[in-house]
Amino acid sequence: MSRLLFFLLILLSVGYAKAQRFELSEKKEKLPDGTFSGYQLIIDGTLDDIETQWNDQLRATGKVKKKRAHWEVTEAEFGRQAGLTLGTIVKLRSDSSVSLWLGAKLKKSDNSVDKDVEEYLQAFGQEYYRSRLRTEVERTEEEAIFISRQHQKLLNDNKNLGFELEEAQKEQERLRNALEKVSLEVQVIQQKMEDNRLAAEKLLIELDKTNSRLDGKKSSLKKMN
Repeated sequence: MSRLLFFLLILLSVGYAKAQRFELSEKKEKLPDGTFSGYQLIIDGTLDDIETQWNDQLRATGKVKKKRAHWEVTEAEFGRQAGLTLGTIVKLRSDSSVSLWLGAKLKKSDNSVDKDVEEYLQAFGQEYYRSRLRTEVERTEEEAIFISRQHQKLLNDNKNLGFELEEAQKEQERLRNALEKVSLEVQVIQQKMEDNRLAAEKLLIELDKTNSRLDGKKSSLKKMN
């Protein structure tokens, strides 16, 4: 089972490596309280799943508040940063991918902050795909276990059927022998019946002859009287 799951994990990893989208680029975003530098991550997945996982990660970073057009994280701590206010926007794109924008609400761009924002988004994207892959591995593991159990059940059923077949073949042989014995007995009885019939015919002829002799003697006896 472990070997099977190992190969399944490899296949799933290769599939995700080919299919997953991971585009990270620098982008400025206009928010109600200003325009800020940041980074945009484009990944494949459902909006609900990505937004849920993203908000969970943000809550571990700072205090999250929902604004009209974006989310805001205050007292954020990540990378080498602490006490920052972040703005983030999550939205569904026309090609069904999801974009995540994250930027620090600073009056002036800071390379150190920008670098940590970039690494933060990159780490999230990688973890998101890892979590999806783990989910697929768990689901595939359950399927593999189910298939393995079904396979073993069929093997066990066949083993039991083999025993039943062996007993049935023994019974078949016993009945075949019994049938042969009965067939011989039928032949013997039929032959006896035929012998009896022939004997009865002979006796009937002999009876006719005897009766004829008897009639002749009775006639002679009457004449003498």
